[in-house]
Amino acid sequence: MEDQQTGALAVRQLLALLRRWAWLAVLCAALGAGVAYAVSARSTPVYEATALLLVHEGQKPTGPDYDAVLVSERLVTTYAELLKGGAVLSEVRDRLALTDAAALNRMVDVQPVRDTQLLRLRVRSASAEMAARLANTICQVFIEQNARRQAARLTAAMEAVSSQMSSLQKAMSDTEAQIQKVRGTQPTDSAELARLEAVLSQHRTNYSSLLQSYEELSMARASGGQTISVVEPASQPGAPVAPRPVLNAAAAGLLGVALAAGAALLSEHLNDTVSSARDVARAVRLPTLATIGSSRLGEGPAGPLMAVCPGSPEAEGYRLLRAAISAAAPLRGKAGRILLVTSAMPCEGKTTTLANLGVALAQSGKRVLLVDANLRNPGLHQTFGLPLEPGLVTLLGSDGDALHGDVVREASVPRLRVLTAGRPPASVAELLDRPGIGALLRELRSEADYVLLDSPAVLGVSDAVILAQCADAVLLVVEARATRSEALAEAVTALQPARAQLLGVALNRGTSPCAGAYYQQGRPISRSVRERAARVLGRLVRGRRSTPKGPPEPPIDPSPGAKEGPAPEGLALSRGAGGKEPSHRGQ
Repeated sequence: MEDQQTGALAVRQLLALLRRWAWLAVLCAALGAGVAYAVSARSTPVYEATALLLVHEGQKPTGPDYDAVLVSERLVTTYAELLKGGAVLSEVRDRLALTDAAALNRMVDVQPVRDTQLLRLRVRSASAEMAARLANTICQVFIEQNARRQAARLTAAMEAVSSQMSSLQKAMSDTEAQIQKVRGTQPTDSAELARLEAVLSQHRTNYSSLLQSYEELSMARASGGQTISVVEPASQPGAPVAPRPVLNAAAAGLLGVALAAGAALLSEHLNDTVSSARDVARAVRLPTLATIGSSRLGEGPAGPLMAVCPGSPEAEGYRLLRAAISAAAPLRGKAGRILLVTSAMPCEGKTTTLANLGVALAQSGKRVLLVDANLRNPGLHQTFGLPLEPGLVTLLGSDGDALHGDVVREASVPRLRVLTAGRPPASVAELLDRPGIGALLRELRSEADYVLLDSPAVLGVSDAVILAQCADAVLLVVEARATRSEALAEAVTALQPARAQLLGVALNRGTSPCAGAYYQQGRPISRSVRERAARVLGRLVRGRRSTPKGPPEPPIDPSPGAKEGPAPEGLALSRGAGGKEPSHRGQ
């Protein structure tokens, strides 16, 4: 069972990898195929003419000889080299009035046909007619040169045999004269006579052999002595053999896919960013409380996604985070729980996560206070459309003289209040390190069920470590495929001296395995729903100050075709000075 689960996980990871890098494979394939097709289409066409030659040894008068066949097979390799030799190509160049010897050498190719006595001569040229002429001329020149060599060899052999025959004739005449002389002497020397007759017989036998050889050489010279012939002369090709645009484009496309696959694997191997809960556990051994997808709300009123479009798949991620926070042991059963929301690096979406988590907790009936303690780059006031000051800096600098009610503002969502940052001070770390921050948070703890602190990133400044000492628990926000594992580990290490209770990680802009399973398989929210939400928001923004507060109204049905109804809980957001829309930028 475990092996099956491991295999299924590997398949899902492979499919995710293919989906993530499919664009690169398509781009490389299209680019490679396009370039190859364009280059091939513009290239000069090349035509190939082919001639087939048969190599054989001259036959004896008695008929075919097996040894001659074996010699012919050995001659095939020899003739293949001679056909490409300088003597043949030089005469061909002279006959056809060609000037470029190197180009002619590159145009000619000769290959023996395996297990046969055949040679295949191929000639390539930009002209179909020239390719055929070259192939046939090479065959003709080689046969003529070979015939001349054979004739010269046979002539020399016949002259040598004729010289030996003349010598034997003279020797036979001398031997016959000696025999006559011995016979005329009395008494006759029988032994000498027998010896001379034996010598004469041997001369006559040798002479007969030489005469037979001379006749064979004479017949071979008379027949031409050909050991090679053209079986199939070259004909003018009708279509070029190169370039092949379609084949080249297909090969280049496959090569592009292979290069893209290699680049993707190399990138994945070198990539140490966090992209899944498994990466988080491997990097810092912390649980991933929720995976929150990227918002697909392309237009419409800005603000926390939980208030603008509570029925989206992304909003469900914040609800999962709310459930995990509510069930966390360090926060369970406490009154006025303080949760610090931070991240390892800037711009990972911690402010957006804090705002949506606050809305989700308020929608569940909890009293929530959002505190913008990111005094270096505050953004919570923009999210809810509130003025920057007075805020936290005002309370810390007043030594208790300022009233909370004048600084803590009600948000548009029932049971949700916001304490903005205030004017950034000259020395943020010193201001947060005062004892007053602890006393202030203890006072705020009594006014809410949850106090959510927004802070700068852990790495680079000490603000998050200082605030972690005053919090009951810490939530780390990690941006998928952006936060490096090393940075996340360093952030966890930096929080350890503050004895911070790390709840876990909220994986922002990640991909959940079941994302969109209950929301039309992850399709974007319909345009009509977004338009209805914008109209309802406008009406509530205009009439909020003159309309008494009432119980929360049911949310809008996010399904296409739903009838227009009351605004969802907390849909209307306050506007800042000048009527600007609040920003949904993650910090």
